[in-house]
Amino acid sequence: MKILNLLLSVASFSIMSQQVIAADIDVAADKVTDNHNAFADILFGGDFDLELRYRYQFLDDEAFVLDGHASTFRALVKYETKPFRGVSFLGELRAVTNLGTSNSFNDTLNGNINRPVIADPNAAEVDQALVRFKDIVPDTEVTVGRRKIALNNQRFISTLPFRQNANSFDGVVVENRSIPDLYLHYSYAFNFNRAFTDDSPVGNFDEANFHLIHGEYQAADWLKLVGYGYISGIEEESFAGASNLATNTFGVNAKGKYAISDDVTFHYDVEYANQTDNSENSRDFNLNYFRIQPGISYGPWRLNAGYEVLSGNGTQAFTTPLALLHAFNGFADVFTATPPDGLEDIYANLTYKPTYDGFKIGGYDLLKGSTFRIAYHNFQAENSGTDYGYEIDVSLKKKLTKNLGLVLEYAHYEADFSGPVTPASPRFTRDVDQFYAQLVFKY
Repeated sequence: MKILNLLLSVASFSIMSQQVIAADIDVAADKVTDNHNAFADILFGGDFDLELRYRYQFLDDEAFVLDGHASTFRALVKYETKPFRGVSFLGELRAVTNLGTSNSFNDTLNGNINRPVIADPNAAEVDQALVRFKDIVPDTEVTVGRRKIALNNQRFISTLPFRQNANSFDGVVVENRSIPDLYLHYSYAFNFNRAFTDDSPVGNFDEANFHLIHGEYQAADWLKLVGYGYISGIEEESFAGASNLATNTFGVNAKGKYAISDDVTFHYDVEYANQTDNSENSRDFNLNYFRIQPGISYGPWRLNAGYEVLSGNGTQAFTTPLALLHAFNGFADVFTATPPDGLEDIYANLTYKPTYDGFKIGGYDLLKGSTFRIAYHNFQAENSGTDYGYEIDVSLKKKLTKNLGLVLEYAHYEADFSGPVTPASPRFTRDVDQFYAQLVFKY
């Protein structure tokens, strides 16, 4: 009887052990499954962005017998993983290709020097590749790797969104929002990837040290204050003449708006900066930048007037090689490099954004989602007072669908110069007409 009880006890223990083991196996399997699902969610549950952009650009430059015609297509693919304990990974790829007009413009690499430059060469490059650390330190984000950086109005630091290829920095970025209404930015970069692409001999500032110090404070509903210091230690080893762009730039910007009535709002934007030679630069200079832009809006209308100055001493001018150039000093892109005598730009622009259901055809509103703009610029040399010329710009931006947009722009620059011009002449001495049409699909 004792033996029988012993056998029954052993059998019962064995059955219970198997049940416990089976339960442990099930728990372990569930944990493996949960971990696998969590990993898959982190890896594949992130944010995906796709942008496709087609552009046709026409350029008539007085210095060339032949015009420039560029038909180009750009694809941007960006993906960021879902954060895990504040850490995520982001990658962005860019591909630009010419569509049948490779012999009809100078893209800076194809050797077509008998036509004007439209700087959109073929390329397949990595725009961004970084690790993001968010809130590991409270209210602070750190990114390490290749990143696009755009600061304030992009007058000094920009991703260069107008061109088909882009600017980016290789380095570290620290951003902090611990104090309400205050944004602080510091970044260090050892390389700046220019939109000329890696294949260009002047494509990158790859022997350099950049320190970008930037702060923005929303002091009141009507006042935003911005302060910055951009140190560009560009070495001559990057390419011949690169160190001439090595500068230290410090500035302040105040801007805002104030409602005068229910229909009328006053806008203002004032900025000042000082630029000196960096230790990498063999030149000695101390130059200033100034811009004032008051404006007034009434319903869908807005009128801005402006006065912008980039000083020059006859041999060296205030430079902005990391800037968004197309948005300043005219759509003809005549002053993408500041002349040695500097630049004064007196301008006015009128913008109209319909805010109501306007003119419809077949139920489709042709005006809603549109922005019409016309601008006038008068250019002079800051140092000598010499007239450079004037420019008229017109543009239309239209949101066709939720994901599709259209942009049309035309610019006419009339040079105040009567002598003969050649491709080697300063661009501001030549008459320029430029038009482009662009379709952008975003998903």
